Amino acid sequence: MSGLYLAYGSNLASAPAHGAGAVVHGALYRIEAADFAGRDAAEPGYERLPVQVLADGGTVEAVTYRAWPDRVDASLRPYRWYVELVVLGARHHALPAEYVAALQRVPVVDDADPERAAAMEALCRRLGACVP
Repeated sequence: MSGLYLAYGSNLASAPAHGAGAVVHGALYRIEAADFAGRDAAEPGYERLPVQVLADGGTVEAVTYRAWPDRVDASLRPYRWYVELVVLGARHHALPAEYVAALQRVPVVDDADPERAAAMEALCRRLGACVP
């Protein structure tokens, strides 16, 4: 059995939109139920929670991940390459232009690990060639 996973970039905002009636943009992925355990392990400090998503004119049940409130530090900034990947994904999935522009305005920091930064920036360049 599989389930739907909602990936979105709203955790990049200083005040993520959560709760009843909140609007976020993202992409739905079908994931095998057994693979959620791996996602849970890969997301320390995040909780998996059910959400209702408007997709193709109807509402579907999905899950997403939200940072535990006691783990949120508003002074932290994402790496430049991470925001670039989120923006590339948003463009690939044709999310609204104003949403993509908001993602591009998120304050970033450079990755202090030069090897990881180089690898991720190379990935961004490769993916960027595939994204309109």
